[in-house]
Amino acid sequence: MREMQTFEPEAVTNPAPGTWVFDFGQNFAGWPELHLPEVPAGTLVKMFPAEGLRPDGTVDQSSLGPGGRGTDLFNSYIARGAEGGETWKPKFNYFGMQYVQVTGLPEGYTPDASLVTGHEIHADIPHVTGAFRTSNARMNRIHRMIRYSFTSNMMSTFTDCPGREKQSYPADYTAPMGGLLSNFDLRAYLRTAMHHLVEGQSRADTPMFGNVALKTPVHDWGYTGRFGDEINWGNGIVLVPWFLYKHYGDVETMDRYWDNMVDFVDYIRREKAGTGEDEHIVNAALSDWVSVDNTDGRITGTWGYYLTIHHMAEMAGLTGRPAAAREYRRLADDIRIAFNEHFLNEEGGYYSPDGETEAGATQAAQAFALDADLVPAEHRDAVLDHLVDHIYGFDPAGEGGPHIQAGHIGLAPVVRVLRDADRADVLWDLVQQDSYPSYGHFLESTPRNPEGFTTIGERWDRGSSSNHMILVQIEEWFQGGVAGLKEAADAVGGDKLVFKPQPVGNLRYAETSRLLPNGTATVHWEKTDRRFTMSVEVPAGTTAEVWVPTEGRRALTTPTRATFERVDGDHAVYSVGAGSFEFTSARVSYEDVLEQVGSYEDNGALGSDAAAALRNHVVAAMEYATDGWVDQALESTEAYLAAVDELGDDVPRYVRTDLAELGEALRDELERATGVPSEGEAPANTAPPTVRGTAAVGRTLTADPGEWDADGLEFDYQWNRDGTPIAAATGPTYRPTARDVGHQLTVTVTATDGDAPPGIATSEPVGPVVAATTTTRVKAPARTAARKPFAVAVRVTAPGVTPAGRVEVRVDGTVRRRAKLTDGRAQVRLRLPVGNHRVRVVYVGTKAFGRSADVARVRVVR
Repeated sequence: MREMQTFEPEAVTNPAPGTWVFDFGQNFAGWPELHLPEVPAGTLVKMFPAEGLRPDGTVDQSSLGPGGRGTDLFNSYIARGAEGGETWKPKFNYFGMQYVQVTGLPEGYTPDASLVTGHEIHADIPHVTGAFRTSNARMNRIHRMIRYSFTSNMMSTFTDCPGREKQSYPADYTAPMGGLLSNFDLRAYLRTAMHHLVEGQSRADTPMFGNVALKTPVHDWGYTGRFGDEINWGNGIVLVPWFLYKHYGDVETMDRYWDNMVDFVDYIRREKAGTGEDEHIVNAALSDWVSVDNTDGRITGTWGYYLTIHHMAEMAGLTGRPAAAREYRRLADDIRIAFNEHFLNEEGGYYSPDGETEAGATQAAQAFALDADLVPAEHRDAVLDHLVDHIYGFDPAGEGGPHIQAGHIGLAPVVRVLRDADRADVLWDLVQQDSYPSYGHFLESTPRNPEGFTTIGERWDRGSSSNHMILVQIEEWFQGGVAGLKEAADAVGGDKLVFKPQPVGNLRYAETSRLLPNGTATVHWEKTDRRFTMSVEVPAGTTAEVWVPTEGRRALTTPTRATFERVDGDHAVYSVGAGSFEFTSARVSYEDVLEQVGSYEDNGALGSDAAAALRNHVVAAMEYATDGWVDQALESTEAYLAAVDELGDDVPRYVRTDLAELGEALRDELERATGVPSEGEAPANTAPPTVRGTAAVGRTLTADPGEWDADGLEFDYQWNRDGTPIAAATGPTYRPTARDVGHQLTVTVTATDGDAPPGIATSEPVGPVVAATTTTRVKAPARTAARKPFAVAVRVTAPGVTPAGRVEVRVDGTVRRRAKLTDGRAQVRLRLPVGNHRVRVVYVGTKAFGRSADVARVRVVR
């Protein structure tokens, strides 16, 4: 784990005498660092972390410990009274915190924001996603909250939360895995998780043999009871190898741990699956944990049983075990049949615990069946309709729907089902909802969190932890639906992609990027009243389908090396290989012109010969554009306009005017596709952004947005390292870290003006970033007695950051001692012979910190 980001307080308050509260503006996992001025030795200072505030403005630690525990958490530091002040931070614990309360400062002392900084820590896992951005501020905020919930719970293992338990529950990461994989490269991390799952598997000579505990590494509750024996937690031992294969092409992990996976499945078959009338039915004790209304455990458990066996069948085939593959395929079919026989009401088109009445026909029950493809084809539409109706009718607070009912296990299936069924309108409405239960409810201002949550909470009612990742599954829609970048259903290792954006509501643009095993894939789309433009980039060794929203028509042009495949619903579908492609659809299309020509021909306003001539020109333009020959398409469009102009007076003027306007609009769009600039709908950058400051570790760089051709713009910032977006570096300032040394930095500024398309500009690079400039200061006695040990005190400083590493103490040119810095300080003891000595202390530096040295002269007398 590493310190990944430093936070400086955005506000400091003094809610009670001697009590100071520092607000970092963001909930995160990490530790505070205390920067004390020169204070009397023995001063006892305490730092209390918290995720919220009490009504009186002091910190509220209730979310950091269940059942009232953990409500008096603090770090304490006793000052040594060092000249010039002292700096300290804890090293053996971390907290979830947005606020730090400080007490114990000398009476009458008024601190400023520099007294405390916050250091975010998490596992050093590569970020694979560039900045997900949209024109909708709420979506951007929820995405940011999700990212911090992810990083707050990725330490040496996945955790549930950074304050209350810090436990690794498998379902806490398998359920939101779609969002996690869209943001991080988890190849190594998931292999470690699999190691923990295997360690957490019972090997006892009891009926529990093969079960995987609810928490791995395993302790306390063990393998039995409600919180020790749950299929949708334990089946992580099957799901993790499946994820590694699907997303990274890893077959080795499933093969290595095959026997462990079989032991778990045998346990479920032996101890959990029903018999007789309940054959193949499994009851999940926790079911859809933290849902508003829980789903029947038999629905949730049998769904989890089916997925487990279905994946086992696939992995048996991949690892060369054909007999096992056949056995598991048969078992999966039997589970599917049992699931539908017990829970599907064919007449009503829904799933419920008894399969006869609607009682218990929850959102999750419908989504489980749809997402796992358990629903017979003839009932899919009805079950989807029931899910949508339930969402809009679910109103526990009496404030009007739609609302989310699903919880930990059911939320991802709900999101995926709506996304993949092109019901982005429902997801949009859910995201815009403010009342409980909803994402908007997390954003609401309360006395405890005046600006709303800045991470995703554990429960829809904002109870328990304020920083959890079991309700973050909307991220699968943000990445795979709103921006429209996801792996194809049959992809392995990201070798097949689907670009299918969902420009729903008042969205005007969205973009994201993702580093896949073959390289980086990106998508950016913009929508105006006249056109939809979509740019995609496909990495080498990868193919993709591109679904362009066209309201059921072809896109205006087919880019070079793209192949038009079909019109599917409201999309034109293209296939592409590696490369960069831009697609445009417009309000006016070839189909519009052909339809209007045919309409005038049918009502007699246009003769059949004239209609045929016009139609030939339009069809030629369409075919040229579809094949990527835009210049030829323009020529055919000009020929069409000339033919309209030659229509005689026997054709009514309104017909000629209408057909000419359609052709001119089509020509304008084609000219745009050939590089003719648009009419300035987006703000234009007239002077590029600039970066002020020194490109060195610990120094603060500040972005100036540059000059634009419009006033009143809002600016978003994204800092980049060698052109690649830096995760979470989305403010106007940035402090370089060790990762930046040797690299150039730029800032990309996005200017928005209401619903208009954004203007985007990037600064000239600064750097390469250099290590922090350090200063070494050494203190030693000027005179001491022979044979008497004396102390050499060393302090190494750097602007804005505390150096780490080692120092060498050289006496008269010979290295006598080496010491490790602690909070920038070190102390060594020497014993020297009689004489005058030159004591030179050299800070040897690191990648992030430059070398420096200082000299003291010591006279040793008898």
